[in-house]
Amino acid sequence: MTDDAATPSTEPSAEPSVDDSTDDPTDAASAAGAGQITIDLAEDLDDDDAEPARVAFLGMGVMGAPMARHVARAGHSVTVYNRTAAKALAWVALNAHGASPTPAEAAEDADVVMMCVGNDDDVREVVLGAQGVLSTMRAGSILVDHTTASAELAREL
Repeated sequence: MTDDAATPSTEPSAEPSVDDSTDDPTDAASAAGAGQITIDLAEDLDDDDAEPARVAFLGMGVMGAPMARHVARAGHSVTVYNRTAAKALAWVALNAHGASPTPAEAAEDADVVMMCVGNDDDVREVVLGAQGVLSTMRAGSILVDHTTASAELAREL
């Protein structure tokens, strides 16, 4: 019997290696998710010495409006958009931030664009449409989609 099990192999493994010795399950999950992109917003958005982030939030529905409110209460500058303008204006009246008539205008100066809209077609419209956010988002800004959308759409975007 050889002692091959004790000798580390230099051969590439077909399976990703996961260190199970960690007490934090998110570390193991991150290690297993090869090819995933992780962005640490804590330094960018929560730095007490920095100005508040400029956030565009698209979709003032049952989930989007409270999410945008939490972002605003955290001290960030929030501009909202909703295809039903009355919903965006009602959010502004309650939260004292801004609203824009189009997704593109909401995203113009945003550091982060967040959205929580209805479905795949709605995401395509607010991101890729004639007045979509990709037409005005600046280099280095971040797009976060909270919509329950298909995996196909995620790959498309």
